[in-house]
Amino acid sequence: MSEDLNDNLTELANYLQNNLGATGVSVGKLELKMQPIQDDDDDKAHIAEDAPLVIKFKHANGDHEPIMVGAVLAKEQGICHELFRDGGDEEGDGGAEEGGDEPSEEGDDGDILRSYKHKYVPEVVREPKIHFWRVPRLGSFMAIPLVYKSSLSEEAIDKAVTDWIEVVKQREAQDKERQDYEDEQAQAKEEKLKAGEPWDPEVKVWEEISTAPLITEEQKFVVCIDTLG
Repeated sequence: MSEDLNDNLTELANYLQNNLGATGVSVGKLELKMQPIQDDDDDKAHIAEDAPLVIKFKHANGDHEPIMVGAVLAKEQGICHELFRDGGDEEGDGGAEEGGDEPSEEGDDGDILRSYKHKYVPEVVREPKIHFWRVPRLGSFMAIPLVYKSSLSEEAIDKAVTDWIEVVKQREAQDKERQDYEDEQAQAKEEKLKAGEPWDPEVKVWEEISTAPLITEEQKFVVCIDTLG
């Protein structure tokens, strides 16, 4: 299994579908919208930085991959975007779906519908905001946010390498300084003892030199589970 959570999301979709008895499970990522480019555009022209974020589905259980992988959910479509609005990523007020959006303030009573942020619709045909990729069908729908911090970026790796090189230099300099200090202390002790004077060693605290925390970027996904038959 990969240490990068993103590499395991297809496996997660299949696991959930098999163990929950769901019809379909898909995982989408909240990201910048892609746009058409021209031959003479730069390497970032395909990113619509000023456009609202979209949810692009990148993983799904086996028989849903042809439909869901590559599908893009715009801000005005469906209810999944409402999961991220409270975090300041998207503007607007999240609608109240049956089952609750936020964890209950009364504590965890063991009911997942009261314990974790989610969107739950018992009957999708009765919810006008539900987005159907194909024809409407009977069933229920749940969407759960999946958010984690990742340091797998060029900026993070470059900074980590630069930082490590500097830390190695500082540690080497400190090791030399410590050795010189210990030699001086040993010589001073010998001179004191020869003179018949008491030796009172000086205790010096050395600063710990460590690497800086890795640069991380929050990755936001939504796990969608349905029983549409």
